[in-house]
Amino acid sequence: ASAVLIYLAPKIYESTTIVEIKPDVVVSLPDADGGVPVADSAFLEREMAHLASPEVMRRAVKKGAFDKRWGMTEEVAVEEMGRSVRVERIQGADLISIRALSVFRQDAPEMAEAVADGYRDDRVERVNKDSTQALERLKQMVRAQEDMVEESRKRYSPLVRMDT
Repeated sequence: ASAVLIYLAPKIYESTTIVEIKPDVVVSLPDADGGVPVADSAFLEREMAHLASPEVMRRAVKKGAFDKRWGMTEEVAVEEMGRSVRVERIQGADLISIRALSVFRQDAPEMAEAVADGYRDDRVERVNKDSTQALERLKQMVRAQEDMVEESRKRYSPLVRMDT
């Protein structure tokens, strides 16, 4: 007697999107001790981790309405998106590969694009927030400098009047 075991696995579709992640060009302000920040060597690794984060996956799910498409809650869809997407660095470049796997042909490319778009939107928000905070720090530094100038002016203005 012989037995035949047939395993039927659904076909898996794969789509890859390549994104380039460059550090932001930001004017570096001195920190509280007067030092200027140096280049961050862990930038790309941190951005890769953020790209694969639940926040970015949530943006991707919302952008593609995958929760409704897949008939599940947003939370479950975010978890499913996280399991279905792989983020890998392409060695020797500032390039990141976003690979999406799905049993539905149309979902794989849309998932990869939605994750890339979600990351881009998130990054723009973070950069804008950082820029706004840097601008506020710069304004505070200018105000402090103006206060010092005004204080010096008050202190030395009687001396200038005496000499003339």
